[in-house]
Amino acid sequence: MNKYIFIPVLILLLLSGAANVYFFKQEQPKSIDMDTLQTQTKYIESLELELNTVKETLSTVTKNTSSTLTTSSIKDVTDIEESAINFIEHVYNVTPENYSSVKASAREFMSKKLVDTLYGAPGIDTNKINFETKAIDIEVFQHTKDKQAIVRFTVYSKQITSNFEKEEQQLMCLYFKRLNGQLIVEAIEPISDLGEV
Repeated sequence: MNKYIFIPVLILLLLSGAANVYFFKQEQPKSIDMDTLQTQTKYIESLELELNTVKETLSTVTKNTSSTLTTSSIKDVTDIEESAINFIEHVYNVTPENYSSVKASAREFMSKKLVDTLYGAPGIDTNKINFETKAIDIEVFQHTKDKQAIVRFTVYSKQITSNFEKEEQQLMCLYFKRLNGQLIVEAIEPISDLGEV
């Protein structure tokens, strides 16, 4: 029997047995013979024994279920969330001063193919970088089975030469893979541009 169906059935049995015992005690006639009293007592004792057995079974099922949920799936969820946040902060927190180091350390957060896509032009003169960006309010919604996450965040950007500034909300899907034991972003897919804030 499926353990997710088993638990509600056990709870219903417990409630039914408890209700029967309660009403049975309430509706006892005032004059009762000894045989009937002994029969009722044995019946109540058997219900209590059955109730204890159901409680023990329920406790065992609950322990097994919770131990299953606290294994690798929770670790993957945590890893995906941390990796997504680190990736967004790395890619979107850029200034002319830190562009070279951001580009040089990009392989720690993403695949080589994605590095080539995002930082494709080799030897860009950092003196010609005239913008800065910053990611804020990062939210991660992950799916551990497929090693992917949807990330929503706000990007503040500023064109340094013209002092033009804007904030936009971004929504994208990140696809992860493990490389040398570390979770990195393999691909990104913009879902939509949510527009200016």
